[in-house]
Amino acid sequence: RMLTAGGRVTVSGLAHETGWSTRHLNGRFREEIGLSPKEAARVVRFDRVRRLLQGAAASGRRLTLADAAAECGFYDQAHLAREFGAFAGCSPSRWLADEGGHGSELFRNVQAGLGDGSPDSMA
Repeated sequence: RMLTAGGRVTVSGLAHETGWSTRHLNGRFREEIGLSPKEAARVVRFDRVRRLLQGAAASGRRLTLADAAAECGFYDQAHLAREFGAFAGCSPSRWLADEGGHGSELFRNVQAGLGDGSPDSMA
């Protein structure tokens, strides 16, 4: 369910679906996967947005980072930038530039003139 929902699940919702307590679900997740359900959902959501951005860059589709964030279940563009920093060690725009060399011009911040979307450039 977590994968099909793209990481847009709650721990309490998963626990309810399984009929387990949240504590038992957390324990089983850690035992089987090595992550808590919340951590696993973050990884799934990050992978989803990473693939979306990569696909859009490859096809030449124009996509704002805010639209990508909303489509993939992030609260906002800043949340997306923080998660990218945590998982990739850089901003989404920097990652795209490093990965494909053509992503930065396709993915603009909603706010004009804020640079590459990194938390430092958003201050």
